[in-house]
Amino acid sequence: MVGQRAQIKKAPHALPTRLEKIYMGVAFFEAMVIFAIAFTVFGLIEANVRANGAKVRTVPVYLAIFILAQ
Repeated sequence: MVGQRAQIKKAPHALPTRLEKIYMGVAFFEAMVIFAIAFTVFGLIEANVRANGAKVRTVPVYLAIFILAQ
């Protein structure tokens, strides 16, 4: 071992490259934007729509999530 360098093994990372980190950051940001829009739509509908059926209030939220996910 006198003339040899000991190699240090790096622990494997879940996201080893910079591009993978950027991609996951963008995906996380998009998810947060969709959550914010869905909660905003749900809050507006909850506050403004007076209906007896619970499904009437939640349908636009699912529709908004579906449209934004496309």
